[in-house]
Amino acid sequence: MVREEGEGGAMLFNPDTSGIRVLNATGLFLWELCDGSRDLPGLVAAMREGFSGVPDADVATQVGEFMQDMLGS
Repeated sequence: MVREEGEGGAMLFNPDTSGIRVLNATGLFLWELCDGSRDLPGLVAAMREGFSGVPDADVATQVGEFMQDMLGS
């Protein structure tokens, strides 16, 4: 379950584990793209398009770390 908190991000609630995660705006942007239609390179490309101020060298690493973190939850 997702509860958006304005433009600042969102809270994710997993009813199976009662776990809560807080996402900032960037995390929410990626979360909303995780619909099964994009692979990791597609998420990186969308991130580069959506956030022009992020250095290209960091985008792939940060997106990969976010996805690993979310999968590990």
